[in-house]
Amino acid sequence: MSIIDTLTAAYSKLAKKIWLIVIPIGLDIFIWLGPKVSIAPWIKQLFSELQLAIQSAVATAQTGSSEMLSQTLSDMQGAVESLNMTSLLAWGRVGVPSVAGILPIKSSDPWVITVSTDFQLIMVSAVLLAVGLLIACIFMGLIKQALRGEKIHLGEVLKHAPTHWLNLVIIYLPLTLILSVAIVLSMVLGPFAFIIGMGILWILLYLYFVPQAVILGDASPMEALRSSFIIVRTNFWPSLGFVLLTSLISAGFALIWNQLIGSPVGVGASIALNALVGTGLLMASCVFYQDRLEKWYQLQQQAKVS
Repeated sequence: MSIIDTLTAAYSKLAKKIWLIVIPIGLDIFIWLGPKVSIAPWIKQLFSELQLAIQSAVATAQTGSSEMLSQTLSDMQGAVESLNMTSLLAWGRVGVPSVAGILPIKSSDPWVITVSTDFQLIMVSAVLLAVGLLIACIFMGLIKQALRGEKIHLGEVLKHAPTHWLNLVIIYLPLTLILSVAIVLSMVLGPFAFIIGMGILWILLYLYFVPQAVILGDASPMEALRSSFIIVRTNFWPSLGFVLLTSLISAGFALIWNQLIGSPVGVGASIALNALVGTGLLMASCVFYQDRLEKWYQLQQQAKVS
């Protein structure tokens, strides 16, 4: 199928199983109205240390430069302090689409948990990401049954979700470490940053369909990596076009959601519409993966026969 046919097929399937958007809506409502995790104390400590480092580094430089850097840090601090860490429950492209994470923490919010140390930050982030990935596995498991036209069986999804979760952790944990090191190297190496950046994008493209391989195909970590690589390698331009188009659609709607979240009604509308658009795009990635994988298997069988 073409990319447009893939999107059409996905949203047609979603129209028949529209209840699927209840999961991203429920998660977003929890992120919006539930307890929030603030890293403001940790951010204040971090930026204080950065301010001292800047003052020490530019002690011999012009005062204007020091003041400009300090002002930039202050602006950044104000933006980062209001972030709600609970948004880590939503894995976006990998799992449940979410928009409530862009809502800042307000002083009037009734239940705010603060993080002030490195250990707390690591532990809270790890727990939120782990729980969010499990929710994503359950959500994609339901999408798998919907795409196959099967009767929804939550017990079957819950049975396989822990295995899917573990396989994705085995893949994403070392991948995150590798990419983090690559990003740090790109900052240090300077002129080679562009090459490293392109390498990172290349890796992310070839591993784009790993979640689909793990959950839709019940693949092991190595099998999932191989399947995703094969899909992109044998369908490079369609895969690149699909990723770029869906990214453009997501970015375009994100601008709209940013304009709507100024009021509670706007937030509610953004959550519902984002759940519809995001779930459809996630289903489209599953349709694209299944369609291209089936075609590859057919070609393999034909090659064996001939």
